[in-house]
Amino acid sequence: MQKKNIIKIAIITVLILLVPLVAMQFSDQVQWGAWDFIFMGALLFLTGLAYVHFVQKGSTKAHRFSIGILVLSAFIFIWVNLSVNVPLLWDGLFILLWGGAILLLRRAILSR
Repeated sequence: MQKKNIIKIAIITVLILLVPLVAMQFSDQVQWGAWDFIFMGALLFLTGLAYVHFVQKGSTKAHRFSIGILVLSAFIFIWVNLSVNVPLLWDGLFILLWGGAILLLRRAILSR
């Protein structure tokens, strides 16, 4: 992975984290602590790294799109489960959908 990709991901992560930081200055409804920023920064940065890493392996737009959907769904799954207690039924359905996406992605990558 190129160094400029890592720098771009870091810059985008910081820009996204500025949203709750600015919101905290104007509203009492947003209350993030240091650990919230650290964890979300790590989650965003690692998600970006995973996307760039796996997109480089995809040869077609369909592969890149499916990789993007998979990485985005993993990010949302982790974020929602850590921020809000989601009922077990929803977790089970989401895990099944995510598992299906992984199988489709695996099949798409192996068919290259």
